[in-house]
Amino acid sequence: MSTSSMKHGEENIQNTQQNILPRNVDRAVEVLIAITQDLLHLAREEHESLITLDHMRFAHAQKEKDALGLYYTQASEEFRGRLGAFRMADRALIAQLNASQTELRNLTERNNRLIDDIKQRTQATTQSALFIAQEMGQRVPVNNNASNTNSNDVYTRAATLEQRSSGAS
Repeated sequence: MSTSSMKHGEENIQNTQQNILPRNVDRAVEVLIAITQDLLHLAREEHESLITLDHMRFAHAQKEKDALGLYYTQASEEFRGRLGAFRMADRALIAQLNASQTELRNLTERNNRLIDDIKQRTQATTQSALFIAQEMGQRVPVNNNASNTNSNDVYTRAATLEQRSSGAS
């Protein structure tokens, strides 16, 4: 592709969307590296919050990451649209960008595995709690004097049990 056609292609990109990346390819790669590093920082925050089960910190990191992720996606699309021009970028910058993106992908995969583990543990705990509640509901004797005589009504059984225990005190 000739230099003039690359410039024309870049002008078309600028006319169809607001560019995030500077025209200078080395500077554009530096911007992509900076965005990737910011995402890495948020992914590390997310990872730490998952390990410590700090839900507020996790939610904050997620919100920030979602917003920055949209920006990153737009910059990546712009990069792909100008790929020919980026072949002339500094090789060291491209290598740094690749390393940052690989680290981000690996950390994101680890975070996703942690989230899956947390979901599975939570689901198992919830199922266990429901099973225990069901067992407890079946073991509580029904008070025939209760206003609701439906023997399957766990709430009635629990209220009956509570009345008996408070009356015994």
